[in-house]
Amino acid sequence: MQESKAHSEQTIPLQTFKGKSIISISNGQIIGTVNDILIDHKALTIAAIVTSKSTLLSRDIDVIPAAEIQVWGEDVILVSGPIIIRKKEEAPELAESLSVSGQIKRRNVFSLNGIRVGEISDLVIDAEGNLVSYEFEKVTPGMAEVMVDSPEGDRKYLPLEFTHALGKDVLIVDLHKSQAKTVTPEIEE
Repeated sequence: MQESKAHSEQTIPLQTFKGKSIISISNGQIIGTVNDILIDHKALTIAAIVTSKSTLLSRDIDVIPAAEIQVWGEDVILVSGPIIIRKKEEAPELAESLSVSGQIKRRNVFSLNGIRVGEISDLVIDAEGNLVSYEFEKVTPGMAEVMVDSPEGDRKYLPLEFTHALGKDVLIVDLHKSQAKTVTPEIEE
């Protein structure tokens, strides 16, 4: 069986970036910290990093578009310059983006035949910032065999290519693709 190229490189769960510094690669200035990550649910790509959250008094959300991210580092995220933070409302392309921590985490997952597969705990990226798989928090009994185990065996993963539809309410996956592939993720701790 063929190993997925996306899982042959080191991968990182997105939640590990929460709280990390965002640094301008052009001048070494810390311009913020990661509070959340937005996903383009249609293209299945990272849309932006959220650098501040709304409060009860303010609904302003500051974002850094994914195109500005140069390096998804182990300790920090490096971005192209210091003047790249935008208000989310000034970025109409982000209007339908989904928040990883607020909208995707704990999202139910169903197969094309209507069976609940489990619940998402995180999304996983490769070193270039490409989404490669879903990490599962809860897996419905009987569904674990279509997923990939973490090296420690304590988590389950489903490659992104199994996505049929990631909507605003649920993720629908095509589990028939699991019969054609075997993948082994290398998750960084």
